[in-house]
Amino acid sequence: GRIEDINVEENIQNGSCCRLSQEQLAAMVSNFSTSYNVVNVSLALPILNDLYPESSYEDSAACASSLLAGMIIGQLVGGALGDSWLGRLGALRLVMVIQIVASIGSATIWQDVYAALAIWRFLLGIGAGAIYPLSATLSAEAEELTDEELSPEEKVGQIKNVVLTFSMQGVGFITVPIVTLILLFSLPENRLDLVWRILLGIGCIPGLVLMVLQCRHRRQTGLEIIPQEEPMEDSSLEFSVQDREEPLMANEEEGEEEERHEEGQDQSLFIAIWNEPNLVQKLLGTAGTWFLFDILYYGNTLFQPIVMEAAFG
Repeated sequence: GRIEDINVEENIQNGSCCRLSQEQLAAMVSNFSTSYNVVNVSLALPILNDLYPESSYEDSAACASSLLAGMIIGQLVGGALGDSWLGRLGALRLVMVIQIVASIGSATIWQDVYAALAIWRFLLGIGAGAIYPLSATLSAEAEELTDEELSPEEKVGQIKNVVLTFSMQGVGFITVPIVTLILLFSLPENRLDLVWRILLGIGCIPGLVLMVLQCRHRRQTGLEIIPQEEPMEDSSLEFSVQDREEPLMANEEEGEEEERHEEGQDQSLFIAIWNEPNLVQKLLGTAGTWFLFDILYYGNTLFQPIVMEAAFG
């Protein structure tokens, strides 16, 4: 037992159990993009309020809360998209495109700024909300082996990858004030309109980077040469009708057996979930703590400028 623990610690220190797959990298970039796009409006709104003094608290609140409404919808449909014909990565690409379009739209508003921004932020929230179930699933499924087949160091590496994925939200959170400070000090004081536009528009860059990386990955995998089989001799093509029917019948039987096996797996999975001890307590504990965390996190992040301005002027 002690030797095994030492091996696990050595593997963790060497980084051998934290290999990033294509799915893991996509989940990390998506979480960074989501965090940045959620937080950036908290620093864009004070600039907008300074540029448009006739605006009200209701206008700012609508821009901040519209994203939350979109995130609720995105979280409800994100998992279903991942289970559809799009697949995990296909659904992730779709919601990232939504984020890209909404980020660019938020930065190119010229009339009815607050109303248009609230609409674009709602659309952005749909993409951001869908990232949560998709990225969590991709991180958990990055390892092809089951928990029983994983070695202790691989299990630790899998947990480490999941933690690394969601830690990118913190990186995105910190990036927003850094980018804002750089823009404020590098642009003239009379160009505050460029500051908030660039701040919101930068939110499309992680999605574009992800698209480029995945296009390159698909191009590299598509360049693999499939060896062609040599043509068969005429003598090998001579077989009877019975020889042709036997493989067809065998394939049909195998297909039926696979369908029955899949149905049995679905039923056994449902039974396993139903018989899981304390499943309700685990679900309420996980979802409840996440719910309370989101209230504090997004409440303080999105509405901090509004509260601070109302309290201190």
